[in-house]
Amino acid sequence: MKKALAILMVLAIIGGAAFAQPKIGAWGRAIIAPVNNGDDTFLVSGKSWDGFPGTSRGRVGFNISGSGDQIGFSAATTADTATDSSGDVGPFLNIDGYQIWAKPIEQVTFRYGMTSDDTLRGNAAFGSFNWIRALGAGEGEDVTFTRLGERWGGINLRRNNNFFITAKPIDPLFVGIMFGNLEAAQLFEDAVKNFAQYQIGYTIDGVGLARFQYGAQDDGTTNNSKIEAAFKLTAVENLYADFGFRMNVDSDVSSDKTISAYAKYNVSGMNVHGIAIVVLNDDVDAKMNVGVGVDKGLDGGLTVEADVRFYNDIWAGLDSEAEEAMKITAFAGVTKGLGNGKMGVGFQLANHGADTVWALPILMEYWF
Repeated sequence: MKKALAILMVLAIIGGAAFAQPKIGAWGRAIIAPVNNGDDTFLVSGKSWDGFPGTSRGRVGFNISGSGDQIGFSAATTADTATDSSGDVGPFLNIDGYQIWAKPIEQVTFRYGMTSDDTLRGNAAFGSFNWIRALGAGEGEDVTFTRLGERWGGINLRRNNNFFITAKPIDPLFVGIMFGNLEAAQLFEDAVKNFAQYQIGYTIDGVGLARFQYGAQDDGTTNNSKIEAAFKLTAVENLYADFGFRMNVDSDVSSDKTISAYAKYNVSGMNVHGIAIVVLNDDVDAKMNVGVGVDKGLDGGLTVEADVRFYNDIWAGLDSEAEEAMKITAFAGVTKGLGNGKMGVGFQLANHGADTVWALPILMEYWF
């Protein structure tokens, strides 16, 4: 921990000396909750993406960055569940990302590091996704379109050293290329053909954003390469609507074809959300996941939110009695804004056949 702190201090000093606007930022979220699994009630803590009940810690993170007109860097660390060099789990500092970027001309940016690019990303984050996902929605990020430098074939590229080239040769056009897993010292031909990501997006003025990408990952034994296409509709006032499709190039590896849609409509200051994901497969019945949610800001910095999700039995799988059963989750919560953060309380319920789990989460979140 001392070594990581010393490195961050050195980076901060270097950033202050070499860059015009050195900054220290931070984001964190912790959830503390009584959780009942049908037999016992536990008092646990963790992050939204942890299993509940389970053993984990909330996310307490901070970052430093420096930027000039044409070059910059950033590095982020978190103090939560991590593993030290001996394999012990404890409250250690965990590197969460870093990058150096350069912009030799206005239209082109080069970046290297453990990072990603969200320019064309298609998210659908609302409701229980921001609370306890294990008792609500696990789907919220990269639903309709995967960001540059994310997960292909089970490998989390954000935990590898990647090289990005992004360009906007004309205003409506975005092109992105990522070469991944550079620490593996691949042959150049393999890096370009078998472990890379190629994206293109084009904005049609007054209509929407069209996107396509090819994600190459072929180790010579298994071809996990994928293609994705998506369209974000912007033509209707107060409506955000995004539609996506993805599939494996090699159907022998996976014949899954995923169709996804997310929409958010603002009416009278209230956001109404809807999500639907269908996974078609040549060998089994379709997996399906649908959900609806609402959120609305009130006086005094209060926000109320709720959602309901449905997963069919193919998606949800087996319950504790080893029977296929659909899964239904429900969530309601209220948060109060606290300047650079918020605090809230909620109720979550998940039913999967014979299994019912409920929780009363207390959420604290900050951003600087």
